[in-house]
Amino acid sequence: MESPSLVCRTLNENNLVILTSPSIGRIKLVVHVHDFIQAGQCIGHLYRLTKHFRLTIENDCSGLITSIAHHDGIMNVGYGQPIMTIDPEVNSQKANQNPSDLAKPESGTFITSPMDGLFYLSSAPENPPFITIGDHIVPGQTIGLIEVMKSFYPVKYQGDKPVLVTDIAITTATPVVTGTRLFAIK
Repeated sequence: MESPSLVCRTLNENNLVILTSPSIGRIKLVVHVHDFIQAGQCIGHLYRLTKHFRLTIENDCSGLITSIAHHDGIMNVGYGQPIMTIDPEVNSQKANQNPSDLAKPESGTFITSPMDGLFYLSSAPENPPFITIGDHIVPGQTIGLIEVMKSFYPVKYQGDKPVLVTDIAITTATPVVTGTRLFAIK
């Protein structure tokens, strides 16, 4: 007998779709960052007390997973809590044809998140980002903001010498955990 299904709720923000938990419980995802997901697909399982549910996505939702709220895909969640962010503008044909164009670098030197929260590339939607690809950053320079419970904390570059930003690994308003890759540098 197949487990009953729960459909993840969606929020649209900055041309991205945020999938949120349809219930409280513990989630174990079966998909990963840079996977392409399609409408109605099972993305994981939700466990609530003695019940087990398949987690699916809405029938009008598909795209490339750009971030997951917890790095190992296992998380305790509350109702409406963000699970992952997807880019709906990346269709399956693009994902299959140009995976190197879509994937973020897997090796190299990275600046990572110092804490859990929502990461922002600028101080307000109408303001320019703190840094962009090709910028040289220096020790102590603000490179983003992390929001935790409606409080914003500046993220400063902690290196000991100036570096070049070669890639931005996430989008603004992305849920991050300690260690999430933010920027590739050299």
